[in-house]
Parts: sequence; C-alpha cells; structure tokens
Amino acid sequence: MPKITFKDKQGSIIETVDVPADTSVMEAARFHSSKQYIPGIEAVCGGSAICGTCHVYVDDAWINKIEPVDENGPERTVLEYVEKYNETKSRCGCQVILHDEHDGIEVQIP
Repeated sequence: MPKITFKDKQGSIIETVDVPADTSVMEAARFHSSKQYIPGIEAVCGGSAICGTCHVYVDDAWINKIEPVDENGPERTVLEYVEKYNETKSRCGCQVILHDEHDGIEVQIP
C-alpha cells in the first residue's frame, strides 16, 4: 500500500495518505484524504486528462520512477496550458498511477 505526501505551494506538508495500489494521485487527493480532499486538486473532469485541475509537481526524487507522460496523449496537451507548468515536474494527477514501489512519493500543489 503506497503512501503519498501532498505539499502546498510553500512546500509544507498538507497530509500523507495511504492508498491502495493502482490508485491515481488525483484519486488519493479526492477520495482518500482525511480532509475530504486536498486543496488545489479539484479534478473537474474526473480523471480524463482534459482539464488540468489535478495538476501537481512530482518531487525530483520520484519523477523518473513513475510512468512518463505519453507525448501523443491528452495529458501533454493539457499540461502545456496549465498555470505554472514545469516541463520536468508537471503532471496531471489523474494520470499518475501509484503502485507499491511508489511508497513515499511526494507531490506539490503548484
């Protein structure tokens, strides 16, 4: 069961959440947080990678340990239009699926 730590814009921890394997970062924020949801992750489209409202920065230590952005998929297009896009860290949380090997991953709300 992976743990994910959510950080705010300043880098302070909002919450660390245990989630079942095969849960997305967006689902962890919306459905597994004790706070009802993680502020800054609205997930308007529900996980379709078409809105960018689950935009997160994946911590540098983890960015190469997750599945990369599909260069031909909708996530790449959406990310190019989100506010505070960072070419190396930005991801749509709905497209980052957590597995046991991601235990300890950290993401920040831009």
